[in-house]
Amino acid sequence: MPSLATDDEYRARWVDFHMADGTIVSSRRTNWRNTEWEKVVKLTMWINGAKHEVDCMNKLNFKGFLNFRVVSKEAVFDGNGKYKHHEITNIWVIGWTDGRVGYLKEVDFKMGHVIREYQQPLKELSAHIHPRIKKAVHGYSV
Repeated sequence: MPSLATDDEYRARWVDFHMADGTIVSSRRTNWRNTEWEKVVKLTMWINGAKHEVDCMNKLNFKGFLNFRVVSKEAVFDGNGKYKHHEITNIWVIGWTDGRVGYLKEVDFKMGHVIREYQQPLKELSAHIHPRIKKAVHGYSV
């Protein structure tokens, strides 16, 4: 399968979108915003051979999936509080929402290990909600 990845960063990192009809759409070929998000039943994230999944089964009040990256710089200080340097944080997050809360799995973008699993109010994640499900999640369309 030819990849649409634009650089080496995504050659060993992608998400498969499992659709309700049994087909699989890969982020290697289709941007997530061009996916029929309301028909996705499972996400499978691949990072350097590590596999992470989230599905809609047994999720009370499931409204949709979340899939986004976060890259930032954070200051690092020594034991005395003196600045040492900035460290780059590079993560990929997948999860799901019930319309109020995001249930998230944060994965290290470089190595593929889980950093943490947590919940976050959906109002803090509104920029990461797929346009096709905004109305179902929030009751309005963008």
